[in-house]
Amino acid sequence: MPSLSEIVQRNLQLIRSRAPAASEAKTWIDEFNRHLGAVDADRLQAAFDAARADSAGSTRYRPLHFDDVLFQYRRTNSPGDAAPDGPPTDP
Repeated sequence: MPSLSEIVQRNLQLIRSRAPAASEAKTWIDEFNRHLGAVDADRLQAAFDAARADSAGSTRYRPLHFDDVLFQYRRTNSPGDAAPDGPPTDP
């Protein structure tokens, strides 16, 4: 499993078409930790993928920002939140 730093660096390179500095990736990770607490690597990759897909579906060009990825991270389901098979129950 790739580290958070590797995920952020790879995705920033995809977004910006240039390799980011290590300090820039660290800043993104620090901000994720400040806003979210512990960050799950798989969920972070899914958030980057969803943010890129959402931006690609737009009719106007708009570069991705930290807030776009943060929004998508909050929308993704945590692996621990997976519902068991069957209908939901009313608590």
